[in-house]
Formats: sequence, C-alpha cells, structure tokens
Amino acid sequence: MDRRKTTIFMIVTVLLLCAVPQANAQKRGRVETVLKNLCDNKQKQFQKKRGKLDEKTSLAFATELVLIDALDNIWNKGDISSIPVYYEYYVKNTHTTFHMMCRETKTSMDDIRNKTDEIILGFLQDSKQPLTFSRELINNVRRANYPLKTEDMQLFLDTRETKLRESMEKDPQINTCKLYFAEFPDGKYEREMKVMHNAILYKTVQELPTEENFENYFAEASLNDYFGSLDDRMYSEDARRLYAEYLFKFISESKDPSVARKFIDKYNTTPYLRSQDKRNPDSLEYITNRVDFDILASVVKAPSDLILIADYLKTHRYKEFREKASGLRASFERELLWTAPTYKKTYTNNRLTRLEEMDLNKTTTSTYKYNSYGKVISSTSKVKEMGKTNNYYTTYYYDSRGRCAVERQIDTKTSKMVYRRSRVFGPEGEIYVDSTAYATGRLILRKYDKVGNLTTEFEFNKLGEKVSMQFNKYNDKGVLVESERQFAVSKDKILAATVVSQIDEYEYDKYGYLTKITSKKTLGSSDKITTVATFQYDEYGNEVDDKSYYKYDHTGRWIQKTDKTNSMNMERIQITYNQYMIR
Repeated sequence: MDRRKTTIFMIVTVLLLCAVPQANAQKRGRVETVLKNLCDNKQKQFQKKRGKLDEKTSLAFATELVLIDALDNIWNKGDISSIPVYYEYYVKNTHTTFHMMCRETKTSMDDIRNKTDEIILGFLQDSKQPLTFSRELINNVRRANYPLKTEDMQLFLDTRETKLRESMEKDPQINTCKLYFAEFPDGKYEREMKVMHNAILYKTVQELPTEENFENYFAEASLNDYFGSLDDRMYSEDARRLYAEYLFKFISESKDPSVARKFIDKYNTTPYLRSQDKRNPDSLEYITNRVDFDILASVVKAPSDLILIADYLKTHRYKEFREKASGLRASFERELLWTAPTYKKTYTNNRLTRLEEMDLNKTTTSTYKYNSYGKVISSTSKVKEMGKTNNYYTTYYYDSRGRCAVERQIDTKTSKMVYRRSRVFGPEGEIYVDSTAYATGRLILRKYDKVGNLTTEFEFNKLGEKVSMQFNKYNDKGVLVESERQFAVSKDKILAATVVSQIDEYEYDKYGYLTKITSKKTLGSSDKITTVATFQYDEYGNEVDDKSYYKYDHTGRWIQKTDKTNSMNMERIQITYNQYMIR
C-alpha cells in the first residue's frame, strides 16, 4: 500500500514539473502576440490582445509590458511623457526575455529603437518648447544610458544650444548664460554668449548699482579670462566710472561716520578702480578729513586720548578740521598759561581770564568775566605808562539770541565813556549797523555781507572828515583774498614817505592755510613799494618760522618757542588738565 502511494506521488510531481514550462510558454506567447500586433501596426488586434492579458501573465512579464505600452503611447498616441519610460525600460529589456520575443516575432530591437528615435526626433522638431524638451531628452538619455546614435544625440544638443542662444537674444538673463556655459563650455556660440553675458552684467549695474552687482561684473573670472583681462572687456570703463560714482555717493551722503569710513576704505583699496578712475581726490580728502574728525571727536573722552589728536593732525591736512581737532583739547584744559617777553595769557576752562601786555614803558593788565553761556560780560584793564595808571571797565550786552549788541568802555577814575560800540541786527542775523564812537570824536563805521564778513570800514575824525577807508574782498568760500586801505591825507601835509593807500593780497593753499600776503603800498611821492610775507606750518598745522626752535606736547601743539639767536626770547605754554571732559 505504501509503495503504491509513493509511485502515484512521483507521477504527479513529474506531470506538474512538465506543466510549468508549458504554462510560461503560453503566457510568453500571448505577450509575443501583443508585441507583434504593435510592430505590425495592427491597432485593433493590439488593443484587443493587450486587454485580454490575464493578471498572472501581466505580472510574469511586467517589465516587457511596460516597454510595450511605452512604445504604443509614443508610436500611436504621441505621448511624449512616455519617452523617459521608454529609454529606461528599453535598456532594462536589453538582456531579458523581450530580446527573445523580438526574435520570435521577427522584429529586432534595433528596428524598434530606430523607429522610436525617429518619432522622438519628430516630436522635437514639432515641439512648441524645444528649449525645455531638448534638455529633458538629453537628460533622460544620459540618465538611462540609452544607446542613442551619436548623430541623433548631436541633434538634441544642437537644438538645445541653438535655443539657448535664441532665448538669450529674446530675453537676456544671467541664468541662461550660466546654463549655456554649464552645458556647453566650449560651445559654438561661445563668443556671442560671452558678449551677451558681459552686456547683461553691465546693464545690471546700470539699472541697479549695488555692491553685489558690481562685484558680479568685475569679478566674473570667466569673462576676464576669455577677453584677456578686465581692461579688455567691453563696458569696463563705464562700469568703473559707475562704481566710482556709487562709492563716492555713499561717502559724501552718509550721515554715519563709520559707514562713510567703510566706503572710503573700499574706494581707496578696491582692485576694481584704477587711479585714473578716481576723479575727485580733493573732494575725497576733504570728506575723509571731516569723517575722521567726527570719529575722533567720538573717541576722545579722557586726557589719555589726546594723543589721538596728534595722530590726526599729522595725517590730515585741512585747516578747518585740524582746528576742530585741536579744539578738542579745550574740554580737558583746566588752566593754560601762555608766557612770552611781551605778554602773558591765562586761560581757565578754555576762557581767557587774564592778559598782561608789556611794551617798553607800558604795561596793560586785563581780566575778564563770563556768563553761564561762556560769553564775556565784562573786562577790567589797568594800564601803567610813564608812571601813570589808568583803569578801564568794559561791559558787553547781548540780545535774546546771544549776540553782542552793545560794547561800552569807561574810564573808572572819571566815569567817562572811552568808546561805545553798537550793533543792529536784521531778521536773519545779518548786521545792519556797526558803529564805534570814541569820546575823542573818532568814529568807525563797518558794513558786512550776509554771512558776516566785514566788507567796508570807514574811519572819521572829530570834524567828521573821512580819515581812512578799507574794502575787503572774499572768495566764494568766504575767505578774505584782498584788502584795500586808503588814507585821506591833506595835500599840503603829505610827505613823500607817507603811505596813501595799501592793497594786501592773500593767498592760500588748497587746505585753507594762508601762505602769502603781498602788500602793495603807494606813497605820497607816487612811488610804489611791494613787500611779500610768507607763512609756513609744521606737520601738525601750527604756524612756525625758521628763526625759532620748537618743543611739542603729546597732542601735537608746540609748548615752547625759542628764538635761535636769543634764547631769552621764548614763548611757553603750560597746561593743567582736568581728569575728565568738561561739558
């Protein structure tokens, strides 16, 4: 009984093993029929047979059927979305059953490939978006490692390259350039694209001048290398001009000194600007002096910081800002004593409080008092001369805007007025009237321009006769350039050596320092005499001369001046500092 069961089991097993290949062959045959109908262009039969494939057959030959369906979609339905699937599954089926199916249906894979490639080329030729479509085809071929013929791949590439150039001409964009050179580093339109790339970068800095856009233009190494150098690129001259203007605008308009300083440094050190591109060196130097003074003023907070003033004075040349920098010392000076053979000045908290003047047999000692606003309100002068002593008391009166309207001096012994000076101001602060009347009958009248510069001065004697006239001329910056003085002398009293007129011409350097005064005098004899006085300054901007030796303090101020031929002829400045700034 056991032997019989064993025999039956073995027979059944053999029958089953034989049935499996037969079943697979039937499934493959059904798929082959579908493929043949597709290749023979029998659409109805293809659709019918494809629809009748059972689930087991579809699962057994899933890879082959994906390729078959992709071919149907491409050949018969014009479905370009199936192209990536076709490329991928064509490669996957190269060494599978599909190859055998093609042989059984008397169709080669090469024929299938050639037909499909030809159809896809037609799609590309008819495409409304060949730029995008060609890129997708190229990427899909490369991704799948699809064996596209070299000439067909070249057609894809040529289409893509040409369309990129056409797109660039219609709508120039930096990204289009980047795409082109990434995909075609040695493309046939290289020069045209380089030229257009350069033009786009220049147009960008024209329309939107920013640091980033200028950097993109100047630092584009691919263009600099291609054209030889930045100098050889078209528009470089204009781009440099725009960049210089861009930086200088920030330098001149910035309200924040630290920001202005940053752009000054960039302007001076940027490799993109040559010396000839920086067309406003004087303006830059002036602004730099101003900006650095503002920075200096913000950091000088203690006497130990005053050494920074000396550094500033040595490296900055404009008189206007050197004077301001020197003025920063005042906030720390408790007392300053300035002694010389002919005078002695005492300053307390930067205010002249005592002045002694010695001149042969005459000594004048003056003391000054100030109000809470720092304006002198009175002064007392003691004059000793030839054994006599006279005392004078001067008072100063101010209007509501802090302008001195009246200055009056009296002789304290007699209580008589010595002189009275009166000023009348206009609504804008301009001086309408400025007259000084002396007890002796002498009268001086002065006129000013709108900014307060003295333009004319007339002096009269007690008889009302004009004694002298002075006329001043200023440049557009309000600096005195010429002063003419005329003296009224009776013809019967005039002497040959009497000066009847004098014209002084003032010359300055570009930093605002007086360098020369040329005086032209006309004598009573009608002879003319011209004298010239020149001025020189040390590295800190202090006026100096060749006849003296100088010693300096740590702030850049000379504190001792000694005559080279007479050591007794000496001026000295002694300063006592406060620990903190006086506000």
